[in-house]
Parts: sequence; C-alpha cells; structure tokens
Amino acid sequence: ESTVLAISPRLHKTYVSAAINKQSDDDGYLHHSVVPTMHYQPSLPRLPIPSLEKTCSRYLNGVQPLISPKEFENTTAIVKNFEENEGKVLHKELIENDKKNKHTSYIAKPWMDMYLSDRIPIPINYNPGLVFANKNPQLTDPMTRATAIIYSSLRFMRSLEANVLTPDIFHMNPKNSDTKWFHNLVRLIPGNYSWYAAYLADAYPLDMSQYQNLFKSTRIPNLNMDYNQAFPDAKHMLVMKNGRFYTFNVIDPIDGSPMPPAYIYAQLRNINDRPSSAPSFPINYLTTENRDTWANLRQELEADELNAESLKAIDSAIFALCLDDVAYDDPAKSMLQMLHGNGWNRWFDKSFQVIMDKNGEAAINFEHSWGDGVAILRYVVDMVDDISKNYVTKESVSGSVTVENDPKELAFNLSENLKKSITTAKENFQAVCGTLNSQVLRYEKMNKKFLKEKKLSPDSVLQLALQLAYYRMTGQTVPVYESCSTAIFKHGRTECLRPVSMLTKACCEAFSKNSPAGVSEIRELMRKCSDYHGKLTREASMGQGFDRHLFALRVLAQSSLNKMPDIFLDPTYSKASHFTLSTSTLGTDYITNGGFGPVVKDGLGVPYMVLDDFVGIIASSYEPKGRAQAFIDHAKGSLDDIYDILTDKNFKSN
Repeated sequence: ESTVLAISPRLHKTYVSAAINKQSDDDGYLHHSVVPTMHYQPSLPRLPIPSLEKTCSRYLNGVQPLISPKEFENTTAIVKNFEENEGKVLHKELIENDKKNKHTSYIAKPWMDMYLSDRIPIPINYNPGLVFANKNPQLTDPMTRATAIIYSSLRFMRSLEANVLTPDIFHMNPKNSDTKWFHNLVRLIPGNYSWYAAYLADAYPLDMSQYQNLFKSTRIPNLNMDYNQAFPDAKHMLVMKNGRFYTFNVIDPIDGSPMPPAYIYAQLRNINDRPSSAPSFPINYLTTENRDTWANLRQELEADELNAESLKAIDSAIFALCLDDVAYDDPAKSMLQMLHGNGWNRWFDKSFQVIMDKNGEAAINFEHSWGDGVAILRYVVDMVDDISKNYVTKESVSGSVTVENDPKELAFNLSENLKKSITTAKENFQAVCGTLNSQVLRYEKMNKKFLKEKKLSPDSVLQLALQLAYYRMTGQTVPVYESCSTAIFKHGRTECLRPVSMLTKACCEAFSKNSPAGVSEIRELMRKCSDYHGKLTREASMGQGFDRHLFALRVLAQSSLNKMPDIFLDPTYSKASHFTLSTSTLGTDYITNGGFGPVVKDGLGVPYMVLDDFVGIIASSYEPKGRAQAFIDHAKGSLDDIYDILTDKNFKSN
C-alpha cells in the first residue's frame, strides 16, 4: 500500500494572501494573518464514505482495462457477491465507527497505521526527495543559503505556533474571497461555522492537522509498529556533516524569536570548517534498515545513557540540515543524491531534512507517515518566497558576531554488536542503492499553455504519455497510481486517482502504427480521455475514489470476519494493487527536480511536471539497469507523437 507524494493540481494556490497584515520590519514572524491559522479547522467537512454500490462500480471500471474479458466476468461476479453480502456488513460497521469518531476521518488511523506498521526500510520506499528552487540569485554560497533556509523556516514555524500563519485555503474566485474585507469578516465568525462562510464565497479551507508534526518531530522505530513523537519545547537545529551530528540553539531564550542570521551563519561555518572525517561506524545507516531490526538496535543504543541523550537531541531537533560534500550537474544523479545519498549523512526518521550540496543546491527529504505533499509544498513555497525578501544577505552574515557556545557534537558509545549491525545496514543500503537508476526528460516542444490551448487537461495528457510509453515498451497495460489530495476534508490524506481506463487503453492502441486510426480519430479519443480524467480527478479529490474505501473495508475484515472476503483474495485485486507505474505531479516551479522509488520491484517511480515552458518526466527503476532509460526514450517518442497529433500531423506517415 505504498504511496507517494500527493500534490493535487486542483490544490495549487498562491499563499500570498490578503489575510496577511504586512510588517515593515523583521520581527521574526513570516505572517501576521488576521484570520487565525487554525480558524477553519473545527468546521471542516468530514471525509465522506462513498456508497458501497458506487465503490464496487468504480472498482470494476478501474480493473477492466487490466484483465482479460474472462477474468473480468469472474471478478464482476465476485464483486457483486461482495456488494450483496460481506460488503454490506463491513460497510455498515465502517459507517457506525465513523459516526463515533467525528473528530477525524474514517481513513486517518488505518492509513497512518499502514505507514507505521510497514517493516520495509523508509528511504526510497517512502521518503521522497524534492529539489526546490532558489529564487534569490544573490544566495549561491551554500552556507549563506543554508542560513537563509533555516532563518525563513524559523519565521514560518514561529508564525505557525503563534496561530498567525495564513490558513491554507483554495480560492476559486480570489477577487471575492481573498480580500481584506472578507478576511476581516470571517475572523469574527466562530470557528465551528467559519468553513461555511468561506464556502459561500467559493473558497475551500484545507486541513492543517498535519502541520503539528512538521517541525520538532520524528518517527520512532518500534517493534511491529512505529510511532511519531513531537517535542514542542525544542529550540535547536540538527546539522549533519560527514556523518557526524551537531546541534546548536536557534531560538532566543528570552522572547522566542529566531536567532539572528549572522549567529546562525557563524554556527554553520564552525561546523562546515571543522576538519573531520566520517566516523568508522555511522549510526545514520540504522535509519535505512528494516524497521524491526532498527527498533531492536535502537533499544540497545538507548540502554547507554550517552546514546539516549544523543538520540533525544536528534529526535527533538526543529529539523535537520545535511551538508553534503558532493554535487552533480546531471539532474538524474542529483535526484538520487537527494532521494537517498550515501546514507551516512542522513537521518531518514526526521519529519524532514534539508539537504545542501557543495554547490548550494537544496532539497527536502521527508518522512511520509505524518504528512503529504500539500503541507510540504506549502512550507517550501513560503520559505522560498521569504528568502527572496533578503532578510539574509552576504553582507548581513559577514560581520563579526559573538557566539557564546559552539555547536555541540553528539557522541555515541557503540558495542561490538552495534558496530557489526551498522556494517550490515551499510551493505544492505548500498546494495539497494546500487540497483536503483534514474533518468530525466526535459521536453520543450510542449508546455502547460500549449495543452490548455488544445482544450485538454495537461495532467491527462502526461498520464496518457506515461501509459503509452509503457505500452510501447512492453505491450502491456498496467496499473498506474496517481496521488490526489483530499485535504479539503478534516484529516483527509490522499486518494488514488486511477488514470488507466478503457478509454486510455483504446487511445494507446490507436497510437500504434498498425492501427487505422487517423489524426482526427486520435484527437477525439484524447478529448474523451481528458474529460474522463477530469471526472476521475474531481471524484478522487472529493473522496469519491474506490481505493481508500476498499482499503478501510479490508482492514475491518481482518478484525471483524473469520474469513477474508473473496474480493480481496481474487487475483484481480492483487494485480490491480501492483502499481507498476507510481506517479505524482510536481507541477510547480518551486520544485525543480525530485523523485521517489518504485513501489514494486519491477515497476517505475515517475514524478512529472507540466510547467509554463516545458514538460518534465523523471523515472527511477531497479535492475535491469536499462529500464529507466528505455522508459524515458519511449516517453519522449510518445510526447513527440502526441505533439504531432495536436498539431495536425500524422506521425504514422513518417
């Protein structure tokens, strides 16, 4: 049930809001929103549970293109039986449980438990790596840019904790809802009713419950099921350099404001300039292990008082900064560096870690159980924009500053068993990373404007291109996962948007040179695919997909029934859950590169972007090593042929 970054195209928005009262001086806050950050949270609508009938119908529509007519006939009978028998019982129980837990959503706990109970290593499998833009051209020096990232992040955090960060809200008509008049009005409406006022103005507040684990938080390994832990009183940063850990306080103990940029810069320079080599046995590798293995080793580590103190300093840090001594011009290699790196200069359990390479390129790598792409993207957008305001400049950090306490290097006492286990973890991690390959395509003949002028959904065209690429590479139609946020609901997470349909299958077949379909026929098929994709997107974002509903019913069946229903034992269910292509859109110019691993060993992880000046596709795969490159080659060919069709050229005549 692995998932990937979820950034719904419909939830992209600008965070510069009329709700913010501008401050002329830097007072340590990013925002001064007149509407409290969590104002809408009490009145957010609850994630709906789809009807069982619709879920079964959508499931059949989703699996039909993946199986033979005979298999579909058999699966249809199984689904109908489920709908009339065990499904009714489980669905009724799910609804009753949901009514008893109105403070949350029906999917929140089982989905979180899915993440935390999975025992596979979290790097590559769960943690995405995203390179973010530098919109301040003055900040190219790694230490200066790292200072700016820390300082703007602290301003974001302070605003969040003071409840003055502008709320997440999707404005359908900003001229009506994102105005000072509206925000001054809505702040006077009690929180239990505030969502309704926004709705009447065609604005949709988003769930912000995940933000409580953005800073000062970590995942703790535990036998059978991990847990997340927050440390609200933390005041220090964690910095990693050459596999070593350093901490220093970044919050003023008197007024709670961020420490000055010059102070932060001095501490970073102190760490970066220290002559140090990597430890012989970096404990960082343990966060790359099987979760039960890591849980047992952590217990052994914590039995020593010094180790327990050092681990607490790591766990409780505001966030982690990883200073790498390598950099790559090749975007594919750069993506892998941010996705997994060498393993010994990371701590994959932290809620998020910022990675800074030696050339000043920065990325965020985040642990996925606590939150999804909407929260992370919001933080990145606000942080990058704040850096462009020049609170941190070369001049502001170049002066002398008094630093009473140097950064503290954390130390560990390691038994022979721990040393041996670190060596094993290193070997395991390097073996996995050695089989992972990545390739990047930047396609400049096509962009967002071009596709919209053709009256097609840009996301639908990219999804079609990915399916066509794989179809041409293997001759197969396979399950494709596309993340879609359900953050418009209280404690919403994600829904799986199933982009493969009988329409996209027919369209891929029509692109074959053996097919008699001409330009007009293929364009009409693409229009139908786009319309259907739009319908699927709307349904998924409104909690009307089928995957999360069936997932919740399956979890209930495990505890409530003596026998698992046939629908979940049917080979079709297993096949439909084997996501050969795991995809997610990175459609924002704040993210310049990024990726995640395949969720199945024979599959591909495929983030993509449709921006104003190009289309980008990033593919990662395990061995055989040529698969990612072959997929990218076919993706380019597919985009070429799609471009020809959309410009009234018949590529088949070439």
